[in-house]
Amino acid sequence: MHYLKRKRIGKDGSMAIKLDMSKAYDRVKWAFVENLLLCMGFSNRWVQLIKFCVSTVTYNVTHGGHTMDPINPGRGLRHGDPLSPYLFLICAEGLYSLLKKYERHHWLIGCLVARRAPMVSHMLFVDDSYLYCKSNDREAQNVIHLLNSYELASCQKVNFTNSSVFFSKNTSVDVQNRVCGFMGLREASEDSFYLGLPCIMGRNKNVILAFQTKK
Repeated sequence: MHYLKRKRIGKDGSMAIKLDMSKAYDRVKWAFVENLLLCMGFSNRWVQLIKFCVSTVTYNVTHGGHTMDPINPGRGLRHGDPLSPYLFLICAEGLYSLLKKYERHHWLIGCLVARRAPMVSHMLFVDDSYLYCKSNDREAQNVIHLLNSYELASCQKVNFTNSSVFFSKNTSVDVQNRVCGFMGLREASEDSFYLGLPCIMGRNKNVILAFQTKK
C-alpha cells in the first residue's frame, strides 16, 4: 500500500483490491474441500474422515417451546469448530492456485515494490484478502473472471459492497472511474484499515497507533 501511495510516475498504474467474502464459512462447498485435499496428496481414508466430520452436522431450532425437525445443511463449515479454520485455509489454496495460473499466463501482473523484490500479487487472510494488479480495464476484467471461476468451484462469493480498491497515484481519474464502475467497487481512502491496523502509516506512528492503547 505504501508503494501504491508513492508510485507517481510510469505509464502503468497499479491497484490493490480488498476483497470481503460474504458469509465466508457458511458458503463453502464440501466437494470443493474434498477435491482440494485429494489434490494436495492427503490419503483417501483421511479425506473421508474429514468429510464425515464436516457433513454430519445437524441443527435443531426451538420455536414456541417446541423443537423443530433437525436441519441438515448441504454446505458450509461450522463456526467455533477447531477444524474449520484449517479447512478454510485449504480453500484459500484453491484461490491461490487460480492466482498463480493467471500470473503464469500474464493475465494478472502484480506489484514490484523494489528492483530485486519478488512480485506481490496477493495477501490472503481468512475472509479479508488483497489482490494486487495493474490498474487497467483488461486486468479488472480478468479479476472478475478469476473470482467468478472461484465462486463457481467453491460457492464462496465476494461481497462487493464491503470490498474496495486503492489506486496508485499515477492512475488517471478516468481509469479509476471505469474500474470502479465495472467491478462495482468503491475507492478506498488512505485511512482505511486491514486486520485492525491502518493500511498506510505516516512517520508519526505513535499518533497513528494511539487508538491501540485504548483497547
